[in-house]
Amino acid sequence: MKPSVVNCMIVFLWTFSFTLAGLPFIYFNNWDQGVRCSFGYLLHDWVYLVCGTTIYSCMAIAVILYGLILKTARKVYAKSLKRASVDPTNERNRKIIKNIRSAKVMGYVTLALVLNWGPYEVYKIRYGLDMTTDFTFNLSTWLVFLGIVNSVVNPFIYAYQRKDFRKGCQKLFGCYRNEGQSGSKTESKSNAGELCRY
Repeated sequence: MKPSVVNCMIVFLWTFSFTLAGLPFIYFNNWDQGVRCSFGYLLHDWVYLVCGTTIYSCMAIAVILYGLILKTARKVYAKSLKRASVDPTNERNRKIIKNIRSAKVMGYVTLALVLNWGPYEVYKIRYGLDMTTDFTFNLSTWLVFLGIVNSVVNPFIYAYQRKDFRKGCQKLFGCYRNEGQSGSKTESKSNAGELCRY
């Protein structure tokens, strides 16, 4: 998997997906103008109630669990900071910091998922309980769109939190600078800086 091969795969997949998904909007479709369509015409009400309740419950459990994980991670981080002040190049401390960062990233991803898809799941529950009106019926399309936005948000979360992800993006877009020539002093400073960031 050379970088050139990976780049070609990424370009092909995005181009193919956009082309295939965009064809019905350009010309190739069977729908008439002005016909309203919604998922509500497809299945029974109780199916949406069960699905919405199940997914919303899983989201709530995930938020609680990640809250507990991050709470524990903070305690471990505080202990590792004390050790880091003694030896900033300690390999064990660096691994702890890396694991805490990963936990933070997954916490943000989970939160984004809940914020983007949560309203749509609430709508499904309301639809299953027959609590929808004309206004909420039309709103459902926009709630689905909000959920799909979650796929746009995730790369920004990774880019913000993960140093290796940022470097990968920089390499991909050709703005990567080689920082390995700065010497061992700079390297030890960056190691200490890594330990002091949360």
